[in-house]
Amino acid sequence: MTLEQLNKLYARIADELDISDALYERAVASYEAVGTYIGNHTSYNVNIYTQGSFRLGTVIRPLNDEDDYDLDLVCEFEDGQGLSAETLKREVGAILENSKRYSNNLIEKNRCWRIDYAHEAQFHMYITPAVAEIHSGSMIFVTDRNKNLDYSYIPSNPKGYDEWFSSQNIVTQKSVFEKGMVYDAADIEPVKKHGSKTPLQKAIQIIKRHRDMMFT
Repeated sequence: MTLEQLNKLYARIADELDISDALYERAVASYEAVGTYIGNHTSYNVNIYTQGSFRLGTVIRPLNDEDDYDLDLVCEFEDGQGLSAETLKREVGAILENSKRYSNNLIEKNRCWRIDYAHEAQFHMYITPAVAEIHSGSMIFVTDRNKNLDYSYIPSNPKGYDEWFSSQNIVTQKSVFEKGMVYDAADIEPVKKHGSKTPLQKAIQIIKRHRDMMFT
């Protein structure tokens, strides 16, 4: 097999690993619904945006109909610097617990809240509460709960990592953005839809599927 044939084979494999349009649209609708709900039920200025594989364009479809994938988002409080990590975590949790739609499917994790969606949706949503670090650009502090159930802030920078990751994509790609909406109490960033994947993104998708096949 020639190098060109091998490249085409890997590209075709990566294309098959993308989630379907139906799963993508369902995830985006759920993301916007959660962002709208949180924004409408807090007095703080909140920014909602994705992080992880959905932001980087490396998400892969579930192995089968019984499997699922993760949609990770950040709930960043622009004006929450005076809140303790536990208070911030509880603030977001209380908002979600007061919803008939989310309360029965809500689980607290160490750094986030997890919402388990219906089986046919095939994904979990992880909502990480955070406060803006006002002196360092895109840096944020996210809540963390240790084994002793003590809460603290730890630094994170999903937007900065996204910028670095994009700079590593040697092949130029045109990003396609879904049209978003602006809400009264929350700035909900439109989900980036990666219409044309770079070799780096495709390689990561293939490696992730190899991980799933070998170690799960």
